[in-house]
Amino acid sequence: MTSWARSRAASLVSRWLAAGAAGIIAASAQSPFGDPERATWPVPRLRLIHVLALTVAASGLFGLARAGHDPLAAIRDVAGFTGLALLTATVTSAGLAWIAPLAYTIYCSGPLDVRSVNLWSWPALPSSDHVACLIALVLLAAGAGCFTRGGTRERHTDPG
Repeated sequence: MTSWARSRAASLVSRWLAAGAAGIIAASAQSPFGDPERATWPVPRLRLIHVLALTVAASGLFGLARAGHDPLAAIRDVAGFTGLALLTATVTSAGLAWIAPLAYTIYCSGPLDVRSVNLWSWPALPSSDHVACLIALVLLAAGAGCFTRGGTRERHTDPG
């Protein structure tokens, strides 16, 4: 296996793991308490702390795991995919939040030639691309903001 193929495979695996971590973070955002949680006063602040703590922990671990092989891209991917997963959790539900990051990872895994990569596939760009980092941060801010204000969408089932 050539060094380019090895580097490409490591990049793909890193992207898939970042999408998985984002899905887990968004799935953990679902509250098992429902209405009692909404009756307490610091819920938005606790939601924000919860999401940011998990995102920082996952980003740090992925950055350490990719040390020497573009760790900033791994951190950017975790942040961007987490924002995308949180946006999905607010629209669908926390249990289905993994679908959007996974689908986007499949989309971004397609471009093999770096010259053909556009801004829609920002995870495939190197960490030196500032626009890709800005897109990931905007996704994280939008996802965290939507989740902090409204939480995840919950499906109510009628037991009888």
